[in-house]
Amino acid sequence: MRHTLRLAGIGALLALGVSACDSNKLTTINQDPNNPTSAPPGPVFTNAARVAVARWLGAGAMDLRGPEFTTQHLAEVQYPDEDAYRRVGPADTDGSFIGAYSAELKNLQAVIDVTKANGQPLLWGPATVLRSLVFSYITDVWGDVPYSQALQGDATSAVISPAYDRQQDIYAAIFQALDSAANAMTAPANPASLGKADPFYAGNALKWQKFANSIRARLAMPPSPRPEG
Repeated sequence: MRHTLRLAGIGALLALGVSACDSNKLTTINQDPNNPTSAPPGPVFTNAARVAVARWLGAGAMDLRGPEFTTQHLAEVQYPDEDAYRRVGPADTDGSFIGAYSAELKNLQAVIDVTKANGQPLLWGPATVLRSLVFSYITDVWGDVPYSQALQGDATSAVISPAYDRQQDIYAAIFQALDSAANAMTAPANPASLGKADPFYAGNALKWQKFANSIRARLAMPPSPRPEG
């Protein structure tokens, strides 16, 4: 009798263990919930916008204040490193150059890849416009830079060492990208938008179209002639 009860108990435990085993949980047990491999497009766009504005229009080395010292439009007395050309070397500018690709541009490209595949022009359109603006800053500062093969490090056919494109080709590609984005945001079939995740225009398609056209107009302006002497 005791032997029979013991076998029955073991059988019950085995049955309980089999029923409690979830094969789905076994495959996800090593996934860290604090380090996700993907994220919704909205927060990714918000972060890219924040970083881009801080880098190019904020208080960083690449904002308007920095180039004003480099071009001698302004001068400093206490900290004259910029207007003495002591901060134009690779050690000072490399972080901004690489950082723009690995931060805001990479995030914007991720938004474009996901939402373009899902047919959401009111998401990939603004991301394309903002990416174009950042690339215009990059090529204006450094001239020939990676563009056509850039941001493909984790693609199926990964490009680890992208080629440097000529500035005139980058400008032509930016015009095409802005035109494509502006047209796609005109009466889109999919109304999904960035909404509150868009810190600029709250997903307003018309305002993003105007912004795209304003960038095109600015880039189409010929450069100012350099003073002689």
